[in-house]
Amino acid sequence: MIDFLVIVVVVVVVVDAVVVTRPPVSPPPLPPPPVSSSSFVHSTQVFSLRLNFYYQYARSNIRLLSSS
Repeated sequence: MIDFLVIVVVVVVVVDAVVVTRPPVSPPPLPPPPVSSSSFVHSTQVFSLRLNFYYQYARSNIRLLSSS
């Protein structure tokens, strides 16, 4: 059962990363970032926040399954 949860979390993370990196249908006019490293740092922070969220979500689900 835990293996299934790990697969689900990996699929959700990959799909979410694809959706985030894919440009929207009608992109809003944004000014170009002054330094490319700042946007890279920002995307890394967003990715780590999402990864942390999914990690906490998976841990709570595993805790619920193991307690039942």
